[in-house]
Amino acid sequence: MLPGFSPNKNVVLFSRTFTLTDCDAFTSGFLRDKGVCVNAPVSTPRDPYSDLRKEMEQSIRPRRPYERQDTLRQFLDHDRSVLRFFCRWDEPGRGRGRAARLTLHYFLADDTVEICEVLCRNSGRDVVPKFLNRSKLSKAPVPRLQLGEASARIVLNVFGPKGNRRHYLLDNLRTGTPSEEYYMDCDLTLGAVINVWGRNVLLCDCDNFTKGFYHSKYGIGERRCSETKPFITGGLPPGGPQSRPGPQAPQEGAPYNGFGSEEDSLCSCKGLVLKAPAKDFKKLMEKDRQGLVSNVL
Repeated sequence: MLPGFSPNKNVVLFSRTFTLTDCDAFTSGFLRDKGVCVNAPVSTPRDPYSDLRKEMEQSIRPRRPYERQDTLRQFLDHDRSVLRFFCRWDEPGRGRGRAARLTLHYFLADDTVEICEVLCRNSGRDVVPKFLNRSKLSKAPVPRLQLGEASARIVLNVFGPKGNRRHYLLDNLRTGTPSEEYYMDCDLTLGAVINVWGRNVLLCDCDNFTKGFYHSKYGIGERRCSETKPFITGGLPPGGPQSRPGPQAPQEGAPYNGFGSEEDSLCSCKGLVLKAPAKDFKKLMEKDRQGLVSNVL
């Protein structure tokens, strides 16, 4: 049986003649080990019906006005992997040493940036959900004259619906695409100042996962400075170390005015809504009816 199986030979199976055109490397080696002479492969003749079916399938496929962008691999490799930086922003008009503390999140799954503001208690500022919503951060924002988001896919001509068909023409040369660069993970280094829509934000520190990511991908190690927290590159950031809050002044209550008890006056200094001072229930139970007993004796 083996001598009959070789390229450029006819094989009869169930009264039907089949021509063997070629074989794979394993089959060719196996036949040579068995002493079978392997002929040279021959070309497979074209089937007109198969060519016609391929043309029909290509003609019925819709030509959509977009290009395929493979973002699935990046999503599967870096899903739920977020770089976190601790930043500061010197707001104009707040004075020297007073800066807003921010937390920058860089999502490796889609290269988007999210910034949240860190507020302390009784800061006097409104609590907003986000300082910057999750989106791609442009290095030099380009003013847009049209409403909507910027897209790399541009349609040159759009013909209105004519019956059940619509015609689109895609700009493959990208003649009208604005040249806009976005911040990537290689641009976020400690000590660098990034432009967040006109606000200069200084990157001061990062968490351990971010340090390990830069060490494994870019080979950047940690470096400790004497006056600041560990920095990855650049040593001291421009503008000096991060300002530390000074000691808080002791809170002094208002003097006693003679009305009610002294605890009532102190409660009026702690909030706008007055609350009655808490009573010592244990003391009340122990010294209850002591005045009545002394009067009877």
